Amino acid sequence: MRWDALFEDLDGQLAAAELATIESEVSERVRMEQSGIEFADRLRGQLERNLRIRVESAAVFSGRVVFVGSEWLVLQDGTRSILLPFQGLQSIEGLGRFSATEKSVGRQRLGMASAFRALARDRSRVAIWLRGSDRSSTLSGTIDRVGRDFMEVAIAPTGEFRSADNVSSVNAIPFSAVMAVSSQYP
Repeated sequence: MRWDALFEDLDGQLAAAELATIESEVSERVRMEQSGIEFADRLRGQLERNLRIRVESAAVFSGRVVFVGSEWLVLQDGTRSILLPFQGLQSIEGLGRFSATEKSVGRQRLGMASAFRALARDRSRVAIWLRGSDRSSTLSGTIDRVGRDFMEVAIAPTGEFRSADNVSSVNAIPFSAVMAVSSQYP
């Protein structure tokens, strides 16, 4: 009888050790998989989700994630679209558990220049928050030209369409200085 109890105890210890080994391997594989997730992939998993994003100067933008590029994301806040470069983000509240990799090589390459070129092509009037400034200080105008790492914004009176006659100045802005770009004024 004592032998049966001893063998049952050994079998139980062996099964527990095997289970612990399997759980450890699974945990390690999960950690390894998570270590390969890029920030853009994490944000792609949040499409259609409402997020609250804090950027420099304690400014906070909220809205539904509608697009994620390789270096930026777009929130929809009512009728306003807000483009936020990753480099200016400080924290994101409201993330779900999912991540999603981008399968399209072309879409993986959509950097800041691509986003700004689309706005320039549409001749959209935008508000631009610059890094290091507070939320109340913005440049409002039309993106005229987009280079590799900068854009030029024509400033015209509020409420007027941009024309050669009403441009008061043109500002060259390096992409690294952009904190946020909004399609309409807050």
